[in-house]
Amino acid sequence: MITAVIPARGGSKGIRNKNLVDVCGKPLVVWSIEQALAAKIVDRVIVSSDSDEIGAVATHAGAEWLRRSAETASDTATTESVLIEVLEQIDKPDFVALLQPTSPIRQPDDIDSAICKCDDSLFSARTIEGYTWEMRKGLLPEYTERKRRQDNPSVRYEENGSIYVFRPAVLEAFGKRLGGRVGVYEMHPLDSFQVDTPGDLELIRTLLPLRLGAQSLKSTATSTACCARTQAATMQEPSHFEKTFSGLTHSLTQDM
Repeated sequence: MITAVIPARGGSKGIRNKNLVDVCGKPLVVWSIEQALAAKIVDRVIVSSDSDEIGAVATHAGAEWLRRSAETASDTATTESVLIEVLEQIDKPDFVALLQPTSPIRQPDDIDSAICKCDDSLFSARTIEGYTWEMRKGLLPEYTERKRRQDNPSVRYEENGSIYVFRPAVLEAFGKRLGGRVGVYEMHPLDSFQVDTPGDLELIRTLLPLRLGAQSLKSTATSTACCARTQAATMQEPSHFEKTFSGLTHSLTQDM
């Protein structure tokens, strides 16, 4: 079984009622709900929220609503604490797909394809090309030789916050959504923007019709093939991660 979890608390510092703000005719959170419901290999879609209004919107859109506790709805609560709370209330799935509602641009097969690619855990990201620098005690280049961009063999990734996939055992062992054998699912740079400020909202409202409007009839051949593979995989013997779960902390730290 594969469960999608969408964390959407009521409070928001940057944008008031951010998860309910209108984005191209829908509340922001509904974009992620509808994408999860449309995924071929997701069996259950859960919205975790402390807000009655968000809960009502979520159930109307077709998701389940689990009320978030005051502790996991605080400004200092981590996403992992929300995930642990959700998993304590439901039958344990084979995989969890964490979808952050502030990243509403996903292509029709992104969720299915990310799940199919996951071994123990996985994050979605955009690739970073060109020359990168880091500010430590000063501004330092993250390269030793200035090659032509097309001759640079290294690949750098930036998490875009859109999709995380993991086995529940990873969260149990590490207290984090990523652990064991970590994979990456590459997404288009224009699908990698998040809503954190009012300016981000305007950008997302511009990008959504461009990135999703013309893609509504995109072929789902990849998702269909993936579906059969993933369903078969969940019925096979436990993964390497699950086999070594009893000695997890030692063995999987070496895998990483």
